[in-house]
Amino acid sequence: MASRFTPVWLTLAAGALAAAASGQPRPVAPAPTAVEPDGRALFERYCFECHSEGARRGGFALDTLLADRADRPRWEKVWKTVRHEFMPPAAADQPTDAERRTIARWVERSVFGADPARPDPGRVTIRRLNRMEYQYTVRDLFGIDLDVAGELPPDDTAFGFDNIGDALTVSPALLDTYLALAEKVAATALVTDGPRHPRTQLKPADFRAKALPKGTTRAEQAASVELKHAGRYRVEVQYGVGGWQEFGGEYDIAVSLGGKAVGAKRTISVGGNRTYTAAAEVELAKGAHELVVATDPVGKGRPLPVSPRVTVTGPLGSDVFEYPESHARVFDRGPAPADAAARRDYARAVLGKLAGRAFRRPVEPATLDRLVSLALAGPTFEAGVGRAATAVLCSPRFLYRAELQPRPDDPREVQPLDDFALASRLSYLLWLSLPDDELTRVAAAGKLRAELGPQVRRMLADPKSARFFEDFGGQWLRTRNALYAPVTFRDREWIDPLRPLMKEETDRLFEHVARSDRDLTELLTADYTFLNDRLATHYGIAGVTGGEFRRVPLPADGRRAGVLTHASVLLGTSNPNRTSPVKRGLFVLENLLGREVPPPPPNIAPLDDPKAGAAEPKTLREQLEAHRAKASCAACHAHFDPLGLALENFDTTGRWRDRDAGGPVDPRTALTTGVKVAGAADLARALAARKDVFYRCVTEKLLTYALGRGLDPADAPVVDRIAAEVAAGGGKFSVLLAGVTTSPQFQLRRGDAGESPRLARPPIDIRRPPAHKSEVKKP
Repeated sequence: MASRFTPVWLTLAAGALAAAASGQPRPVAPAPTAVEPDGRALFERYCFECHSEGARRGGFALDTLLADRADRPRWEKVWKTVRHEFMPPAAADQPTDAERRTIARWVERSVFGADPARPDPGRVTIRRLNRMEYQYTVRDLFGIDLDVAGELPPDDTAFGFDNIGDALTVSPALLDTYLALAEKVAATALVTDGPRHPRTQLKPADFRAKALPKGTTRAEQAASVELKHAGRYRVEVQYGVGGWQEFGGEYDIAVSLGGKAVGAKRTISVGGNRTYTAAAEVELAKGAHELVVATDPVGKGRPLPVSPRVTVTGPLGSDVFEYPESHARVFDRGPAPADAAARRDYARAVLGKLAGRAFRRPVEPATLDRLVSLALAGPTFEAGVGRAATAVLCSPRFLYRAELQPRPDDPREVQPLDDFALASRLSYLLWLSLPDDELTRVAAAGKLRAELGPQVRRMLADPKSARFFEDFGGQWLRTRNALYAPVTFRDREWIDPLRPLMKEETDRLFEHVARSDRDLTELLTADYTFLNDRLATHYGIAGVTGGEFRRVPLPADGRRAGVLTHASVLLGTSNPNRTSPVKRGLFVLENLLGREVPPPPPNIAPLDDPKAGAAEPKTLREQLEAHRAKASCAACHAHFDPLGLALENFDTTGRWRDRDAGGPVDPRTALTTGVKVAGAADLARALAARKDVFYRCVTEKLLTYALGRGLDPADAPVVDRIAAEVAAGGGKFSVLLAGVTTSPQFQLRRGDAGESPRLARPPIDIRRPPAHKSEVKKP
């Protein structure tokens, strides 16, 4: 995915500049030693009325719990409830923000032993590459654009992301899939039967939609093919018409290259997931040719774009032969020599480079010896190297992001990551792929920490960083939900073509705010967005023409502002047949305010469908008020219902509405903070006004994504420090990224055995340079 913006060399803000320049992980500064209210005293003031002396509401007797600080699971619930503002109940006397911080800090230190002077980086479960990481790693390793992610099962998610180590399990069936994919990748990247006629391959992203007269039902997709030689070429076109086109229908489809038909026109039936192919030989001149895939409905129907994948091979029957770039990347010294000793040396050089890149660190001599033996036992040198490459792709060192422990004598010890592991963490954070040659070179020299700031800026300037903005933003802001959110059957035909456009709008806004280093709260309050003509028409915004996305100012009527009014968010947080203030409010709480909502009590009845039943159905507002009248529901619903009700002027697909269920929509509501809002724009401003909460939420999300694990109370001092730096730096993404990548959590690791070192070990000197690669021993 190429970057859609000119890369901006982000400037690290003053609070993170020194650490980023040195690359050293920063200890969290100890809190001031001024006298603070004791945590127990604040618990007594705000909590004991319901949770002491026999009162055990919610199963908590705090006076008993205070005497038993070993019950860490219960204490974690207390910590989250206080930090996330779910207690005391909304109608009760509330602690100030400062008092909440004091209570949370007291629990972090007195119960969990969090010590800002001795940060605990936590334990990260060894992580398997998820689907997208596998796809991009294979692409960058061999230089091939092979859709391997589509052959892997969806990854489980935890803590809002699909790269969490504890959730990335492996089944026997998945191992079989990895073996089959390894063989497919090796066969695609490497040529075992000598050079072949040149091949040009096109993927769906290479095609553009051709402009046709308004109202036409014909669709044309075009891409350019550059031929270096005149002659006869074989053209193979594969296209899919599955996905969301379950409505059916027949279409005539025709393919042409350079104005010449590729096979005869054919009629296809749409429905379910189907793939069709067309192939023919065409005589073509040297130069650029346009390849066009055109579809026409048979009878009535809407335009139907397909997803073409094209291979053009030739000139056939000529003496023009070559190895593909992926093959030359591996066999970078040309054909294998005939001498046996020279062949062994060549195999060692080829496989040492390939395995070193695939394993993200130099390969051990014993492992390399086995790979060389496997290669030399093949029927040909190239076929043998292909077998060895398959073995590399099946190795746990490739499939897992292993971080070797520099000193395995004491697994409880907190140690800096070696430079290779740090390079891997950095590259999978920003590129979802393995380190490139430059990053590997710096890591091999043991200079990555010293050059961390420049390397981060270089990586952000690389087009591959667009993967991060799509992946992290797509999961944090849940824009992917727009692609799959269920809708009523009658709405599918017109909504389905808009789904990817909805997602792209939000992805582009996030990337723009981050790359331009604007205040991250602009995601909430932006008075502009990114649209093309079709999405603008959906919103009722005039003056946008053409299929290309561009920055568009929002109308001055004040109806829209930021991501809360994007169709991707509104569709993904709706039910198929109506809006859902509960889902929308939960989205705001969890993804913009960083609140972890407790699970609902069992056997809670769902809301009635406001469009079914009585002749005069209740409004959603009335139903939610009735729901909150139940004591078991009120404690949580008081927090998220008002947030969702403020968005009720938008229907399930993000269009504005003034009426619903036969009556006017009333978006006026009051938040638990006492702030009154009258619609989405008001809500966005209210959320942005609590910058400290929003910055802390974004920090938690990015740190979770970067580490591949959920956060716990021991991480709170680091989160609070980074969030404070972001606030001091004007809310810039560069400050956030610098804070995360220079944090102890990102640069250190704790062993996998023994109790937490923060409870038993002296502070470590995190300024000490990590073990060089030559000092790393295999565990």
